[in-house]
Amino acid sequence: MIYDEKIDRRYLRGIALTCKPNPVIKGCTTWGVAGGDLHLLDVERAWRDFPSLKRRIVELATQWNARNIIIEDKGSGTSLIQQLRTEHHGIPYPTAFLPRDDKITRLHAQSARIEAGHVWLPERVPWLEDLRAEIASFPHGRHYDQVDSISQFLAWHFDMGSRVVQFARIGGV
Repeated sequence: MIYDEKIDRRYLRGIALTCKPNPVIKGCTTWGVAGGDLHLLDVERAWRDFPSLKRRIVELATQWNARNIIIEDKGSGTSLIQQLRTEHHGIPYPTAFLPRDDKITRLHAQSARIEAGHVWLPERVPWLEDLRAEIASFPHGRHYDQVDSISQFLAWHFDMGSRVVQFARIGGV
């Protein structure tokens, strides 16, 4: 579903940042939660070395006032989680997310929620066409980091996050 990108953040119950570091490309998605719906607020996709990825996660978490940071607990993600947990950056304690199953099964498991209209995309943002192209070519496209970040956030939110974390209302934003 499509929403006007000028969504009023005061009505969001929380913002979460989901990052999928891998050896080739790093994908981060920023999500807002409003009622039972999830709004994809931002997509960050870039080739980054480890130090610049860590800095960028801190910048994004600060910029969006993230309440949760979910990082895939594989490869460089494990080191990233450990470093962010031990260093004090003024951001939330990162959540390690270890995905179950393969990337196709993970997205398939979330497809009913997407089809039911619980996932919203912005109407006009610079990254939307690239995201649509990646989704359309999945799983046979060259890259799938954005799709995987989306499915990981949905799995975390619906399967784990809603039981573990209670989002706080964002005031004054």
